[in-house]
Amino acid sequence: MKKPGKCYIICPFDSDLAVSGASVSKDDFIICADASCNIAEAHGLSPDLIIGDFDSGARPENATCEIVEYPSEKDDTDKIWEALADPTK
Repeated sequence: MKKPGKCYIICPFDSDLAVSGASVSKDDFIICADASCNIAEAHGLSPDLIIGDFDSGARPENATCEIVEYPSEKDDTDKIWEALADPTK
């Protein structure tokens, strides 16, 4: 059985230094909130899942992964929704 990789959660306020210092392999799963998909792509990373209400950036038009959009009128932050995401779906 193949050992699953790590799961990285990238938020819009994550610094470029934090993202560029990550050792991401092809087996890892990348979840992005809102505009953080732009940060990931700037570092050559392709998100596996994008979650958010897109209040911090436009909804990606050409995403090659699943996008889960939530209404901006909610009691939780986008990061909470990312943490609750099931990467096996």
